[in-house]
Amino acid sequence: MNTVSDVPVDWLALESAFENNAANVRSYMHTVTGDVLRVVDGTAEPGAYTRIATDPLFIQVTPIGSREQFAWMELFIKTVKDPELRERLQCSVVGQGAFRRFKDAVMAHPEKAEWITLRRTKIRNAMDSWLASLSLRPVPRDGGGASAECRAKDAMMRLPKEDFVSVVAALAAKRCLKCGEQRSACVCKPKRTSAKSPVGDTKGAAE
Repeated sequence: MNTVSDVPVDWLALESAFENNAANVRSYMHTVTGDVLRVVDGTAEPGAYTRIATDPLFIQVTPIGSREQFAWMELFIKTVKDPELRERLQCSVVGQGAFRRFKDAVMAHPEKAEWITLRRTKIRNAMDSWLASLSLRPVPRDGGGASAECRAKDAMMRLPKEDFVSVVAALAAKRCLKCGEQRSACVCKPKRTSAKSPVGDTKGAAE
């Protein structure tokens, strides 16, 4: 039985590594620090290659292939409710440039929230499976050295999968996580009140 090791995963960087399957890009994750190092052929610093070659704790990340990501698009198209959008997306995935055309079409439509939710859930599942295959258990990163965005991502990734899907769907649809209403109509946040002068009503004093 393999021993499971804790690793403070940099989820933002790891998600980017899983998404990017360009032929000239390779990403490596350090299995102790959780840092992700990206190497782009022709532009990477020479020290990056040396660092990876001399540290066996760097493991190459296998990105999600184009064929699998294409299958996600086909799966999503079958669920689209708007017949006009569905037809447009079916046309968009034919021929070269399918990914760009699909993205342009879906992101301009309200049903983009469903696509974002499906895609991010698929990526999370892939990352979870990859970490498990290496006997790695993700733990929170050091709050002092992580950005607010990184900490928020870390908190999301530690949610149970059902809650993760709900949160992603709400954020994609720009809904309040508390009441479910559109953020523009949400009443959860307290209304801002103008600060009163400590010496009473001085309206017009500075005018």
